[in-house]
Amino acid sequence: MKFAIGGLALACAAALAQDLTQTATALHSQTVTRHVEQLGARLALYLPAPRSAYSFEVVEDGTADNPTNEPRASMNGRISVRAVSILACRNEAEFAGVLAHAMAHVADGPAMGGTASNENLIPRSQVPADRSRQMEADRLAAQAMAQAGFDPGALLAYLARLQPAGAFREIRLDALQTAVRELPARNYESSPGSGFDQVQAEVRALTGNPVRQSPSLLRP
Repeated sequence: MKFAIGGLALACAAALAQDLTQTATALHSQTVTRHVEQLGARLALYLPAPRSAYSFEVVEDGTADNPTNEPRASMNGRISVRAVSILACRNEAEFAGVLAHAMAHVADGPAMGGTASNENLIPRSQVPADRSRQMEADRLAAQAMAQAGFDPGALLAYLARLQPAGAFREIRLDALQTAVRELPARNYESSPGSGFDQVQAEVRALTGNPVRQSPSLLRP
């Protein structure tokens, strides 16, 4: 199944993509970009094959259109990771979770529609929320995390901290908790794949800002 996207949606997506290109500044760090690319390649082994090949970029974009600070996935497989997406994570497992979630939106799986929808490019305030797709992306991300050696509970912890209050918060967290519980029992390393602390330190140094915090980031 493929999602048909109307001309208006395509026009909006194109305009917003152009706006993102114009307003976001690339984060010029081989260390950070290489880390994101390597982590993405590791997670991609355990996600459904994408319709378009994954590619990754790291940008300094503080636009607050995404309360959970998740990377943006575009319809051509491009994953745009904002500096705040890296800094909002407390460990590499959390970052693996939000990255895998974004990648899952590009996955060529039947439940995900074979391609990323325009909801990942257009701010959520401008499109109807497709909550079933969000929860399916969470489920796929949890599976990929576990198979890649990351504790999928880290994604649950991240969303519990940042997902805004409301009915969907409880539905989303309950669904993810069920998905995590149904995974085969594993022993996870405390920090599989080293270097995330150094990546965060470099992002802080390059952006000159420890993290653009929103009230949701202050939750324990």
